[in-house]
Amino acid sequence: MKRLISLILAAAMFFVPPKASFTVVAKETDSFFDDFAGSRLDTDNWLIAEKNWGGTVNIDGEKVDYNGGVISDNVAVRDGNLVLTGLGNLYEGELRGINRNGTRRSDGKRCGGAIATKEYYASGSYEIRAKIAPELGCCSAMWTFEYEEDYSGDNLTVTNHEIDIEFPGRDANDEPNLDYVLCTTWTGEGDDEHKTGSPYCGNQTDGAYHTYRFDWHTGDENEIPRVEYYFDDVLTYTSYEHIPTNAGRLWLGLWFPKYWAGTPDFDTAEFEIDYIRITPFHESGDKPQNESYPDSGWAEIKEPVMGDVSADGVFNVADVILFQKWLLAVPDTHLADWETADFCKDDRLNVFDFCLMKKALLSQEKTAVLTVTTNYGGYGVAGQDLGSGTFTETFAVRKGDTFYETMNGHWILNENTEYSTETPVLTVDEINGSEITFTSFLYGEQKKQTVRFGEELSEAVSSTFVIYDGINYSYVLTFSDKQP
Repeated sequence: MKRLISLILAAAMFFVPPKASFTVVAKETDSFFDDFAGSRLDTDNWLIAEKNWGGTVNIDGEKVDYNGGVISDNVAVRDGNLVLTGLGNLYEGELRGINRNGTRRSDGKRCGGAIATKEYYASGSYEIRAKIAPELGCCSAMWTFEYEEDYSGDNLTVTNHEIDIEFPGRDANDEPNLDYVLCTTWTGEGDDEHKTGSPYCGNQTDGAYHTYRFDWHTGDENEIPRVEYYFDDVLTYTSYEHIPTNAGRLWLGLWFPKYWAGTPDFDTAEFEIDYIRITPFHESGDKPQNESYPDSGWAEIKEPVMGDVSADGVFNVADVILFQKWLLAVPDTHLADWETADFCKDDRLNVFDFCLMKKALLSQEKTAVLTVTTNYGGYGVAGQDLGSGTFTETFAVRKGDTFYETMNGHWILNENTEYSTETPVLTVDEINGSEITFTSFLYGEQKKQTVRFGEELSEAVSSTFVIYDGINYSYVLTFSDKQP
């Protein structure tokens, strides 16, 4: 048995994880390529969206957002693919969508995921290889986007330069159909400022990868302004109307349109992207971007924790055991983030990394996980119900960490911003075994408490904001030594 283990470990010493390089940018041509290598998204090149669009509906006389927007929890890199997850009408899990005003919803239904390039691109060839979500009711899409608001005149002027590939399209009976695709070019938001075609492009839910591409020509002495749409390398549709000129970010997303994509009667669905390639043309018709809100609606990127191969936000003994099983080739063992185990920084995982991981665990500061469940609700000046709900935030904490409360009920770790109070809502004093000592704001005073992991604390902290006409917040805390 010892000999077998030695042989396995020796083989592991020379293991190189597949696709171990990140995004490559060919500077000589300004082209961009990402095959989603590694175990996480390359946030040097990508933004993760946390926002809501898609219209409203009336429920019991109240206007509410139709969908749950797009959230970072539905964005992942897995087995060499970007995986965007959509949560349908049948979803009953713990994830919560986001409203247009930034608050969390009471459920995760009709909630998707999306990313966008940090850089802006104009004329060029845009291609992905992907498997679209095989369900109606959600939209698998790639699109360029540049949005401006101009208030200089008597009326608001909106510029919306956008090129879309969206599944499902509309068939001959004007019904949503995943074998058809919507190809749309936009220069504004009005009915007379866009052009849509819906060509047939064959079976797109056969379980195979397909290539989706558009070639965007803004025009020059050799090119007529147009957008050509290619499906599996076949030119299928060309638009000559409302051709954008302004550089935009490229988005990849799975989201939930209001009605036109069908009814999302499913639990979860996935849009899988194998690679994305952008090859700029640099035509003379290109114009620079001038977006009004370029920094709005993006998720805060959390740096990965070294050693956290389970990707649950905490490095602990469970990660060491998981890595050991992986090195021993125990069946069905998967590292969610293998790069956090690469302590030798050589793009290889072996017994040397394992030894350094154990050393790091023994020498690390004691940490805990804080889960904050926020309950909110309130009434307006006229007595109208402003709505209520619950959302949850999770933080890895260590001794000395301090939290501040924002005006919309979110907690910020070790950062007092213009949107938060000056008074800390909680400070971690000590972590000792299965207990934690903290000082919290409780009804105008600072109170020191010691509790055991796992206790649900509904009277441990109170909001530093008291609003008589508006939304108020209350908090339930739970500390643990691992992610819930």
